[in-house]
Amino acid sequence: MILFIILHLGIGAEAIFFKQASTNVSSCDEIPGFKNLGGSCYAAIEVKNTYEKAREACKELHSKADLASIRCEKENGLVADMAKYPLGKKCNGYGMESFRFTSLDGAWIGLNNMQPNSSGTWVNGIESGYRKWDYGEPNNGLGARPETVTAMHIKATYRRYGSLGFWNDMYAEDRMCGAICEVIVKTSGSSCPGYKPYPQSEVVVIY
Repeated sequence: MILFIILHLGIGAEAIFFKQASTNVSSCDEIPGFKNLGGSCYAAIEVKNTYEKAREACKELHSKADLASIRCEKENGLVADMAKYPLGKKCNGYGMESFRFTSLDGAWIGLNNMQPNSSGTWVNGIESGYRKWDYGEPNNGLGARPETVTAMHIKATYRRYGSLGFWNDMYAEDRMCGAICEVIVKTSGSSCPGYKPYPQSEVVVIY
């Protein structure tokens, strides 16, 4: 079933597209080690490793887990608040490389395949147009290296950039401190306005 919802809220509207991956898992209660955040099922883990190694670490938690997708502002805030406690102290200051303008004290999320003419795709199969880029991002490493994957800042700072919950495009071989894992369940995305979780396969929201 495909459901389209259009909400007109005036000038400056932005289209956000949702597509939910299929699942046979009813709720987060069935997934030990994961937290129910507004119906979606997440875990924050320490990895200190590359993007692909972080994906492997997620699958070690649960066979259907992968790096997380984020569907809306509320969900992004819930994930950031969850991650800052288990990972904040462990990752604070980890991997600071000021000569490369690179901070590795964040957490991998599932947005990848970032290209100059693409806004990326989510590794666990959902489609969501929501993005939370930090100031000046994505910038593809200012041309110094390909930055095709994404990390979330997991600590609040006083800087103009690097604030809690904002995203940065990164180099896939960087060894990021943390990772946000997700298992798709039938209630995933239900905290997002207009989003219809499983079994509806697709929702388009314009606001």
